[in-house]
Amino acid sequence: MREADLIRQIEKFMPYNEQEEHDKAFILQMLKEKDIFKRECQIAHMTASAWVVNESLTRTLMIYHNIYDSWSWMGGHADGEENLLKVAIREVREESGLQNIDPVSEEIYSLEVLTVDGHEKRGQYVSSHLHLNVTYLLKASEKEIIRIKPDENSGVAWFGMKEAVEASTEVWFQQRIYSKLIAKLHLNPERYFRMEEIPDYILKRMDGISYRKGCPVSTKDLRYLRVLHVGFDQKTHIGEMICHKMIVEDLRDIFLELYMARYPIEKMVLIDEYDGDDEKSMAANNSSCFNYRVIAGTDDLSEHAYGKAVDINPLYNPYVLANGSYTPLNAGNYVDRRKNIPGKIDHDDLCYQLFRKKGYYWGGDWEGTKDYQHFQLEKRYKRI
Repeated sequence: MREADLIRQIEKFMPYNEQEEHDKAFILQMLKEKDIFKRECQIAHMTASAWVVNESLTRTLMIYHNIYDSWSWMGGHADGEENLLKVAIREVREESGLQNIDPVSEEIYSLEVLTVDGHEKRGQYVSSHLHLNVTYLLKASEKEIIRIKPDENSGVAWFGMKEAVEASTEVWFQQRIYSKLIAKLHLNPERYFRMEEIPDYILKRMDGISYRKGCPVSTKDLRYLRVLHVGFDQKTHIGEMICHKMIVEDLRDIFLELYMARYPIEKMVLIDEYDGDDEKSMAANNSSCFNYRVIAGTDDLSEHAYGKAVDINPLYNPYVLANGSYTPLNAGNYVDRRKNIPGKIDHDDLCYQLFRKKGYYWGGDWEGTKDYQHFQLEKRYKRI
């Protein structure tokens, strides 16, 4: 993971409360600083923490931290590593002895700006500073052997969730952090299906790529949609999409139903991550909506240019011309629709049924050319 990838993850992160909202903005601002992933940036630097839970999400693993003299979560400094999930897993292994650790999701679970008072560490004084902290939700078995790391902690133990909060002697962490992490385990998923006008930092990503001079729709008529989706890895991911305000509520409702049914969607990031190149986005099996472009092989604007068409799992549901050619170019194994294909959209598919229920038309029903990934409001029988 590059620093740019982490910035994208933080940008699409959906704050749970005011603390996360303010700290998200602060961390994004601080990521512009030089050496922010190193302790040499003495005022503030990046850290990663882990909230480790058991299989049933009823217990969490804590360590007794020597410096803070309290039971606490696990985590540590980035020390130059920009992949903070990797840092969180590394710290859990070092501090607890656990080896078999699985991210519940590779998405960011929580964000915090943490104050660290001046203290002695290994005989040297460390001045007060800030930890710009990214937290991940990890899962492990209670049956696995755990052990202390004497130079950092003097205890490692599993706690019930309520007992974990009570075991901490750090009041701010009790009230602001651990209670929040526990509450987020059982949130109604609808909280994470959000639509809004496009934020400035997203507009900057789109400028000159998916949104260019001559675009037929104003940015004020477009919306930024964030949803949860289950990948083919069976893990939960945060998806993001730009669409027209006319269809944003439909898409939110459809993606919520798909998520609740654990319908797999491989990837859902803005097409700007692929330089606005539809072929690259499809080849990566990226589901998308808005992109100022023409219909392939024509000079006519696509419905995607208006943010009124959606492509779902496009690698597994390719665009097949009447002459047998297809895109993306790596979709050869998925052109024959008689095959049992993962994520295949057909008339029996839940995704098809939900879009049709909302009045959308499917490109798989067109005459001649078939666009199996494609849903749009306006009916069209054939691509010219």
